[in-house]
Amino acid sequence: MLLKLVDLMERLDLPHKRKEIEQISLVFARWTISYNGTINYLEPVVNAIAQLANLMQEREALLALSELIAEIVDHCSLELKKDQEDDAELRPWRLLHINRGIVATRTHDLAVMKQAFDEFLIYLPQEANGFFAEGMKEMDALDYPPHVRKVMEFYYHQNTSASIH
Repeated sequence: MLLKLVDLMERLDLPHKRKEIEQISLVFARWTISYNGTINYLEPVVNAIAQLANLMQEREALLALSELIAEIVDHCSLELKKDQEDDAELRPWRLLHINRGIVATRTHDLAVMKQAFDEFLIYLPQEANGFFAEGMKEMDALDYPPHVRKVMEFYYHQNTSASIH
């Protein structure tokens, strides 16, 4: 039903209403998780996460969002986790993990980063080189603290050396 509402808002050219409906999808995702259900449709949830992540600056809020994203990943259907659309840049499963990695990095929490990065490698190994290369660029551009840079460098070097062989 939410997907139909999102589609309707898109067709009516009401982007602000679409964003509101996408935020409601997070409420349904939390509800689904609380009942140990399965999330089958990810696009509005991923869009809502991206919207929230762009607004958040405080560490505690970023940690809470990172935890929610981890729970969403855990409760996604096996079909979503298979990531069948290898060639689609904007596929929701891919964007969920990219957003998770970005949010985790912004928390500056090493354990959160490692969990997000390890799962990125499990679920999207073909995307890892690009993700960690972009992460290294962000380390310089945004002047991340040394402990955060060290974790990103570890994953970057681990990945680039593994892909050379």
